[in-house]
Amino acid sequence: MTSIYSLKEFENRLQTNVSEEPYLSLSTKDFSGKTFCGSFGEGQFQIRRNSFWTHINAFTISGTYSLNTTGKVQVDFNIKLLRVYKFFQISIFPLILVGVNTVFFAHKEDMSIPMSDILKINGCFILLWVISLGITSIFKRMVENRFKEVFGIRL
Repeated sequence: MTSIYSLKEFENRLQTNVSEEPYLSLSTKDFSGKTFCGSFGEGQFQIRRNSFWTHINAFTISGTYSLNTTGKVQVDFNIKLLRVYKFFQISIFPLILVGVNTVFFAHKEDMSIPMSDILKINGCFILLWVISLGITSIFKRMVENRFKEVFGIRL
């Protein structure tokens, strides 16, 4: 993708919109008033959206920028969910579902819970998991759109 800005203007936008952060933490908000926080330099960047919202803060944008043959700034970037959140969504949530079902089926006679109620509870867990995946996808799109807007990135 290319930026509508020159290389110098793109680097100036990095300076004005990204506050330096020595490390990428999970929940800190930099009170600098800048849109992003992270590190950049020498044609590379690794930044996060500067926000209190954990879902928005959970994405890291990393990539490179350089001049292409037409004299425009070529920006290649990747938006990734931090490992902690990915691990929770992919591993922990299904393990909780398996654990709850194990308790239900192991003590089915003691609890006297009808099978239809167990299926309803499972359906609620699965629905919450799907909603969580959907929310993550929406917030990823929001972070990407804000990044493209601030740095003038077009197809």
